[in-house]
Amino acid sequence: MCLELVHGDENEVSVHEALLRSKRVDGVILVESVVHDSRLELLQRDRFPFVLIGNPMRSRVWSVDNDNVAAGALAAEELIRAGYRRIAMLAGPPGITVSEDRILGYSRALDAAGMPCRIWHSDFGIEAARLVAEEALAGPMAPDALVVLDDLMAMGVVLTAREQGLSIPDDLGLVSFNDTHLCHVLERGLTSVSLNIEALVREAVDCLMAQIRGEGPSEPRRILVPCELKRRGSSAPLPRGEEALR
Repeated sequence: MCLELVHGDENEVSVHEALLRSKRVDGVILVESVVHDSRLELLQRDRFPFVLIGNPMRSRVWSVDNDNVAAGALAAEELIRAGYRRIAMLAGPPGITVSEDRILGYSRALDAAGMPCRIWHSDFGIEAARLVAEEALAGPMAPDALVVLDDLMAMGVVLTAREQGLSIPDDLGLVSFNDTHLCHVLERGLTSVSLNIEALVREAVDCLMAQIRGEGPSEPRRILVPCELKRRGSSAPLPRGEEALR
């Protein structure tokens, strides 16, 4: 069994062919799906056992995922409930399915609340998110809250907020995803949507092993693992009356 972490068309083809030639790998777990994911077609063509952790879009393959549309809505609704009125989203690179799904959920929640959507895209990582947050948080009509794609990128937002003298959550509400140890870096904690990573991995491994053994349903299916909001201080409700002033 192999967890496939290589990206880029040329790398994907070479790794795939090397796996088949080696005869030492019985199956693959793929991560970080994209909208047009060439890896799926390559593995399907050779009938190689694999499971995708992510959204397969229109491809009929075995996959394990969260409902990231619902997760995006859950994060946005938390900030709406807390009284924020200019809620933006710091998303990942365009075309990454988990980011696109969360954008959709965020947008639906704000549309339902009658609020405008504003979306910035960033590469992954603290520094990339910090630089984009500098742009997003500039000006008199800057967001008063952000939904951020993951906890690591949220740390970049925290750095920018500190540089600009913004207090979390008084000046800037914050909700992210993954519920990692980084959520405890902030004094009052970072609200984050837990994706139940252990269950995701367990389901993916069980699904792959069933394929390798020739067990289970013959038709591919998508398994959804529940997610859960972990509420902490970064999305604390605004004091009464303050939300009306925003």
